[in-house]
Amino acid sequence: MSTRAIIGIKNENGTITGGWQWNDGMGLISLLRKEFDTVEKIQELISNGVWNNIAGPNDKQEIKQFMEWTNRQGSDYSVVSVGRCFLLKEKPCDNTSFCFGDEEGITINPDGSMTFTDFTTANGQDMNYMYLFNPATSTWRTYTYQDKTF
Repeated sequence: MSTRAIIGIKNENGTITGGWQWNDGMGLISLLRKEFDTVEKIQELISNGVWNNIAGPNDKQEIKQFMEWTNRQGSDYSVVSVGRCFLLKEKPCDNTSFCFGDEEGITINPDGSMTFTDFTTANGQDMNYMYLFNPATSTWRTYTYQDKTF
């Protein structure tokens, strides 16, 4: 079973711009706070659109596993470095257009990220957690699918 997460930025106009991690999305807040502490770093992360998993710089075993999957003959996996972290991506499920292209209330951005019209639209996706960065306060917050407002 996958634990899916939206990772994004709370925009001043009430929209949310983010990416979607479709596996192991639980407990990411400490990694996000440590490695993605500026809007620029977060934008670099979410411009990857959709990814399978993220590994921090000290997650040697997970990074090794990512590389093993990537190096298999005929593999659809790739590893992308983002800052000091690594994303595991899998084609064709590694872009927002493939996963969210026809969804109402979601705009696919040219950089690969997606923008949700509001919190309710983002929170209504097939996800377990949403991690939102508030640029006004430079803080991350975790939401679950049960949360109704932010």
